[in-house]
Amino acid sequence: MVINIGRNKENDVVIDNLKVSNYHAQMVIDEESIIFINDLQSENGTFVNGEIINDPTELKTKDEVTIANISFDWKKHIKKDNSDEKPVEIYAEKKEKNWLVIILISLLITVVLVSSLFIINEFNSDGATIEEIKKVEDSKEENNIKDEKTSKKTKDQKKEKPKKKIIKPVNDEISYDYSCLEDDKDIGTTSLINIASEIGDQVVDIGTKKVSLKEEIDFASESHDKIKEEYQFIYNNKQKKLNSILKKIEKEIINPKGYNYKIYLIKDEAINAFTTGGGYIYFFEGMYDYLESDDEIASIICHEINHNELGHLRDYLRVKKTNNNLFGELGNILTSMQSILTINFNQKKETQCDLHAIDISIRAGYNECSTSNIWKRMKDEEGEYNSINNLFRSHPYSEKREYCAKNHLSSNYGIKCK
Repeated sequence: MVINIGRNKENDVVIDNLKVSNYHAQMVIDEESIIFINDLQSENGTFVNGEIINDPTELKTKDEVTIANISFDWKKHIKKDNSDEKPVEIYAEKKEKNWLVIILISLLITVVLVSSLFIINEFNSDGATIEEIKKVEDSKEENNIKDEKTSKKTKDQKKEKPKKKIIKPVNDEISYDYSCLEDDKDIGTTSLINIASEIGDQVVDIGTKKVSLKEEIDFASESHDKIKEEYQFIYNNKQKKLNSILKKIEKEIINPKGYNYKIYLIKDEAINAFTTGGGYIYFFEGMYDYLESDDEIASIICHEINHNELGHLRDYLRVKKTNNNLFGELGNILTSMQSILTINFNQKKETQCDLHAIDISIRAGYNECSTSNIWKRMKDEEGEYNSINNLFRSHPYSEKREYCAKNHLSSNYGIKCK
């Protein structure tokens, strides 16, 4: 369960206070009924027991939460968990009149009026006739008309492009068809991979221990420390753009799992991006430079978000946790071996992320063909399709990813991409 908190009326809990951000914080109850609170990169912060939080923080019964400068009774909203209705409470900001400001403004208006009368009187005492005054007024009026025309012309020249109309699906429910990965060239290898992948997913569901949101975030945080040692992070305008696009996309996630997404730009020419789960996303500078528009950047970010939202990284951790519990130190070796042997199972998951990325991108107002455009270019730079190599690939060939993206848009939105 996720409870969104902020000033915007779309939130589950609305706090009508200017110090509270539109999308300020988020409470999450995971599968084990553990309660977390995330700060969504708000302007004035979220506090637990007076300490500002930067990562998802578990809440205990006696913990006190403050949203910006507003004391927040979080337990009251958790108690409504069994209700189908979303708990909405308005924390109205008290607006008191500042009489000192009102008096000062009134005095200022009085001074301006008296000064105006004095100037008019002086103007008349200098011998100005009514006709002369009228000429001055007419001249001013002509100048005002010219200024208005110039201003209008400038505004028209700088007029922003109208917002892109959001495309709606043809049917009520969006379908996800993975048969697009199969064709005559693969000699049945893709079909075999898909069947094995489904069996593997069932084994994970039945035979492994569940992993909580906190466990996944802790693992991702440890991985982040290792990545910082291995790579150099970049903080510049490219990083700002990534953050800006990420924030826009986050609002369009349906039934979010409660991740506090963070994106990092890595100084490396490789055309790559990846996630370690827990809401951590890494973008290589080579990938950033390869992409041709914000639409394509959004497509890749959506793809990595879906690895988190669809639980792909959590599945890996479930296997790792089970192996470690059963075999101790040998568990890590066994998990690595399983990852190598089942590497081609990821092909369906990668395609899953591509198709779901298209849906989020469209809802966020980005170009619907951006995903297929990326794989179209990559296809031209990739080697020819080989059915044997296909058995050992973690990602589908780009030509298949392009075809799957186009097929998804055609069948669900009635759109044909070039």
